[in-house]
Amino acid sequence: MVDKSAYLYLLASLLLWGSAPLVEKLALGEADPVTGLFVRTVAGGIAISATVALTGGLKAVTSVSLKGLGLWATSGILASYLGMLAYFEALKRLPVGKAVPISSCYPLVTALLAIVLLGEALSWKRIAGTALIVFGVWLVSEARLPWEVGM
Repeated sequence: MVDKSAYLYLLASLLLWGSAPLVEKLALGEADPVTGLFVRTVAGGIAISATVALTGGLKAVTSVSLKGLGLWATSGILASYLGMLAYFEALKRLPVGKAVPISSCYPLVTALLAIVLLGEALSWKRIAGTALIVFGVWLVSEARLPWEVGM
């Protein structure tokens, strides 16, 4: 049985992740992407550190294996540093309504890499979903609809 609170967490993530790019776009008018990423990371680090300290989670952190720590560190460098830096550079140069949908296609990359690297199954559902993602990105980024001529 699915824990129904999971849907509340999904709603919260949707609202939080959906509003953050607007704040980031405004903030990029005040600072370059590296500075913004630094401030964002420090603020997030303080919030996470406080959460771990207040919930007694430090013991859980110290029980993670060296391999696990390495994997989490790699994820942090790929997503929280390099990915966010590239995203902020794009967000600074593009309208938020264009940059966010395109950068939000990372599940497409994840799905393809999961097939290649983790041996996950390729199904018609996955192919159809991937096609819809590609079509959606094209629609948001380059497509001109008949009523948009001259816009």
